[in-house]
Amino acid sequence: MSREERRRYESDCWYEVWRAGGDPDRINLDRVEDDYYSGLYPEESASRELRRQRPAPVEEESYDE
Repeated sequence: MSREERRRYESDCWYEVWRAGGDPDRINLDRVEDDYYSGLYPEESASRELRRQRPAPVEEESYDE
């Protein structure tokens, strides 16, 4: 696996995050590199990064009367 292949993988991941409305600048390149060596497709890595970028759901408080 060459450096060029890894760079292409990172670029593909960046593009997929951008295309889905995420913030490519918030991609953790260490995780993306781990995904690359784990054999994930760039789309899968981008999907994982997008899930990490989404804010945690806020649970509404219920008041017992």
